[in-house]
Amino acid sequence: MNVTLSPWPPLPDPCGVYSLPTIAREKGFIFVDLPNCPISFFAFPFSVGLMHEPEGLEGITELLCRLLIEGAGDKWEDDMSLVLENLGASWRHLVSDNYTWVSCSAPTENLGEVFKVVSGSIRSPRLNPAAVTQVRADQVARIRSGESTARVRSVQAHALYGPGRQAIPSNGTEISVLSIGEKDLRCHHELLVASEATPVLVGDLRQTKYVADMVEQHHSRIPVLLPRIQPRPRRLSGREIIVVDQPRSKQARITIAHHVPCTGQTPKMALTTAVHLLGGSGQSRLVQELRDRRTQVYSARAAIDMNRDSGLFTAYTQTHPSLAADVTEAILETIGRIRVSGVTAIELARSKTQLSGQAWLNMQTPQELGAWLTTLSMNGLDESYWMDQLAELSSVTVDQVNEAAAQFLSTEDLVIILEGDARILDRGLSESRIGRIRIV
Repeated sequence: MNVTLSPWPPLPDPCGVYSLPTIAREKGFIFVDLPNCPISFFAFPFSVGLMHEPEGLEGITELLCRLLIEGAGDKWEDDMSLVLENLGASWRHLVSDNYTWVSCSAPTENLGEVFKVVSGSIRSPRLNPAAVTQVRADQVARIRSGESTARVRSVQAHALYGPGRQAIPSNGTEISVLSIGEKDLRCHHELLVASEATPVLVGDLRQTKYVADMVEQHHSRIPVLLPRIQPRPRRLSGREIIVVDQPRSKQARITIAHHVPCTGQTPKMALTTAVHLLGGSGQSRLVQELRDRRTQVYSARAAIDMNRDSGLFTAYTQTHPSLAADVTEAILETIGRIRVSGVTAIELARSKTQLSGQAWLNMQTPQELGAWLTTLSMNGLDESYWMDQLAELSSVTVDQVNEAAAQFLSTEDLVIILEGDARILDRGLSESRIGRIRIV
């Protein structure tokens, strides 16, 4: 058989450099114009978060958000769900330390009607005894089913921050949720609505009818902005190893974490780049060492959160319990090498390309753009902060990354959480002498 190969058609002209769409702040909204976009997005943010929940009623914000989807006072859950489904809409909520937001995305031509339905539910949710009992029982069931994961997160938070709200799961405990009554929810709902911040609307703003309808429906008011409450980091001294016992577990989950000062003097992008090179991609140092060279794990990652007043570094992987001590030592050694020997120019160039490219890829849809702007707004920032961060990333040097890694990454004052069969884990850790061990 003869095959004739023909040249591939010439590629079209390269696309221009992607830039942010038009963002406007007026009429009590943050608007983002996406001409001809068939899907639009809106978000209602509130300055109430986990840290504002009354003691003993942890999980009330999550419970209230789940009651909002039940619909307004005159609608049952099925009615509300059916209305949103018929309009092609999807609902989402997020509860963070210091803010909460409820959002919806829908076909652009239906967004005005969706906004009306969701706004009505937020203003006048069904907080009658039957609805509260049903949703509260659902939340308790979710707490029971996720008890193992919640326990590990609670242990980690307690080790890093000590006792307090941050050491309790976001959806509360079985005891705290069962303690929440209708009166508690009404009081918390009043606080939530009073703290409403600037809504975000992303879509084709040339369809002025639904924009005008939404502005008219929105009763703007001066919000009661609650103070930000940040968990105080617990001072770490040496290596604290905590084993969360999961008898007969066939794998071990390893998390290494420590605090990072987060001030105006912290070189955020240099440190972000160092952590990305350590464990932020499939070509990272941790992946090359643990997966490619040692073949002891399937994946490994490292990340740094500098959205709080106190930043947090974490490294995470999973392996067989018998290998956990060896893998933990390897992670610490890899962190130590990047602190002492630094990174190469080739690694830095690759990381900068990946980080800057991913930053733009994370804002390709109305939902991503809206979530990004809402998060910035609730942290007192705007898009200029993000652009400044990208500019700082492009100018980061090898020396700056190496200095940041040496100064801010640690192999000593940290917490190591291992989840798995304590009988096997304890034996390996005792032999390795990585640090003092506590089993919970």
